[in-house]
Amino acid sequence: MKKAIFISLTILLIFTAVSCKSTSPNLVAVTTTGDEFVMPENGSLTTLENGNLTINAAGGPVVDKQCYAAIAITNTNKAPYNFTDTEISVYYGNIKTGKWKLLNSWTAEEYFKEAKKAYKSDNFWSGVGSLFDFLGDMVFDGDNFGLGNGNSYKIKTNSQSYSNEIIASMMADIQKYLARKDSNLYIEYIESSLLYSSSIPASATYSGWVVFDDMKKKGPDYRVDFTNSETGEVSSIYFVKSDRKK
Repeated sequence: MKKAIFISLTILLIFTAVSCKSTSPNLVAVTTTGDEFVMPENGSLTTLENGNLTINAAGGPVVDKQCYAAIAITNTNKAPYNFTDTEISVYYGNIKTGKWKLLNSWTAEEYFKEAKKAYKSDNFWSGVGSLFDFLGDMVFDGDNFGLGNGNSYKIKTNSQSYSNEIIASMMADIQKYLARKDSNLYIEYIESSLLYSSSIPASATYSGWVVFDDMKKKGPDYRVDFTNSETGEVSSIYFVKSDRKK
């Protein structure tokens, strides 16, 4: 088990190093001490305890003016936890000044609706985009998705022991699909992989992407709040961009 965690964290370190060298920055989940932030030694992974929940989070890429954050929620209780996506709120601001403004409450279905609309607008009449769509529909493994009418989603849960590995896998996947963002493969991946409302069984982990606008002109840092619907306890995850200067 320790070997598996070491491998997953190594993947995160490689991901961070590669991203930092590229022209596009990535998000890094950091810990805060007063008005300062500390880059974690284990890549971009951070862990918070919230009642009977353990929240693992990592910063993903910042691409096309959007920020991707991977979040895994482990239910350590003996009863299911009914997670609602709006329990996630995103703020932009500055860790040093402690000033924050609400960007949005996360709603996965609304985000996907807008993403799909933008994709169709950009690609529907494009010969290249249409060809990618056609090929993507032929080769993509539909068993990975429970989409259909867009109102029913196949929620994947895993043993809580593997939350680190889940996030490492998400980091690898997003790079692969962002490379084909002009194709239907990306839209299918995003639809299946966002953090939706879900009932999380006891001793299980549920994971997904939270995506929000890059507000670089209004504030360099981000805060993602998770509010436990059962206890009201709030946990804050802080992100900076990898090219952020202290």
